[in-house]
Amino acid sequence: MPEIVLAGGDVVRSVRSMEIDTTRITRQDFMDFFRDDDQLNLLTNDDRLEVFSQILAGSSDITKALLDGLLSDYSVGDIEGVER
Repeated sequence: MPEIVLAGGDVVRSVRSMEIDTTRITRQDFMDFFRDDDQLNLLTNDDRLEVFSQILAGSSDITKALLDGLLSDYSVGDIEGVER
């Protein structure tokens, strides 16, 4: 698996490894990684789905506007969000 270099210089060799010391990854490290296309492109599709499905704090974060924006951003035309 490729190396991922965080802003602070720490190297993560395996995103899936249970041996990663996550106490050394700060919020800023995460955001720097997230905003770095070269580093972000090292993630697999499964990695991206895992992050996407876990990142929201709660159900109140999932809104029709968010879903509509995602569908638009990814050019998904055959699904429509309905607000109740």
